[in-house]
Amino acid sequence: MSLLKGLFGNTGNCAACHKMIPAFEMVMRARNNVYHLECFACQQCNHRFCVGDRFFLLENKILCEYDYEERMIFANLPYEPSAKQQRQFIHT
Repeated sequence: MSLLKGLFGNTGNCAACHKMIPAFEMVMRARNNVYHLECFACQQCNHRFCVGDRFFLLENKILCEYDYEERMIFANLPYEPSAKQQRQFIHT
């Protein structure tokens, strides 16, 4: 699955801040979610991702690798991405 399906989104709301995204604004996409560039960050620690960084979608929230691993250890769950827990990479 490609992270960037397009540079611009349709007018709609950001999955993180829920504010409107104008159709002319550049966006980041993960699955069906669309984000302002400044909102595309770990929703646990606010780490901003760079090209090549790994991120995970867990319960429809973006997590950095560290916070994802911590949640899996804390929850005593196996460290294996599933349909709800999918590891993705940021591509250019």
